[in-house]
Amino acid sequence: LNPSFYGTFGHTHTMIHEIGHSLGLYHVFRGISEIESCNDACLETEPSLETGDLCADTNPTPKYKHCRDPEPGNETCGNRNFVHTPFNNYMSYA
Repeated sequence: LNPSFYGTFGHTHTMIHEIGHSLGLYHVFRGISEIESCNDACLETEPSLETGDLCADTNPTPKYKHCRDPEPGNETCGNRNFVHTPFNNYMSYA
């Protein structure tokens, strides 16, 4: 594959991300924060079939991958802590 279309040679994150879309996968923060912001710490409260990627097995996704990792003890709107959050999920912004 030509890396000029999919990012840096040896780094296939973007290609994997786009293949995910081709297979029907959504962003892990879909319907919550499709805007260019890293400031909303109150996105999902629990794995959901209504927000995010619409797969209940994906934990809450606090922020875009390019923002920063969730802080220890940070809470989603006071409901539950971000624990084992897949902040590096390919369907975040890869």
